[in-house]
Amino acid sequence: MNAISPREPARATNRAIVMAATLGSGDSDLRQSQLVFVYGTLKRGQPNHHQLAGSAFRGEAELPGLALYDLGPFPMAIACDGANACISGELYAVGTDHLAALDRFEGAPRLYQRQSHRLSDGRAVWIYVGRPRQVRHVARIVSGVWQGRRSQLAAVLIPLAVLLGSHAWAGDLHRDCLALERSHGQERIAIANRIGHNQSLTKTIRLAEAQPADTRSLYRWSDVRQVCRDL
Repeated sequence: MNAISPREPARATNRAIVMAATLGSGDSDLRQSQLVFVYGTLKRGQPNHHQLAGSAFRGEAELPGLALYDLGPFPMAIACDGANACISGELYAVGTDHLAALDRFEGAPRLYQRQSHRLSDGRAVWIYVGRPRQVRHVARIVSGVWQGRRSQLAAVLIPLAVLLGSHAWAGDLHRDCLALERSHGQERIAIANRIGHNQSLTKTIRLAEAQPADTRSLYRWSDVRQVCRDL
């Protein structure tokens, strides 16, 4: 996973998917222009579409392996293993500077993480995904297609709940990272396992029954430390 570290606070908006794609020939073209997959308020006819001003529309696409949730004023994509998990959206070609602006607009990586996925046609993409805990109180959009914002009340209350939950999560992580630096031996392993579990890091020991309090190190130390450095 590639980390992004913008300084601006996260803004509750549509989640965008960033695809590395060659729009001409050679590596220089790849660095200058990329494709972005949008599935919420950045779509045509939605309130934040102006953020894509100057970007060329490249058609519609589908992204498997994700589920879509309705947060009222915008949707949120979450990684999902379900057989029918798939979301729909639109593709736009954007320049590198524009892409950096979208990163800040989407609030990565504080509220969302950018991960590599593939479109239905096999092309590799980047996607900003939320965490399962952020959507545990909202409805899933089974169709995978976001039609627009919900009621005005939901537009205020649901994002507020997501933001409050995210701040609480950030406080817990900060405390764990401080405790990790002061700990040793088995205590340090337990804290690192808890951080890895809460951050959904990739396990080095693939045991379905492994728990955060396992006496073995379940995650790479470099991954755990990177999470703490990104705070």
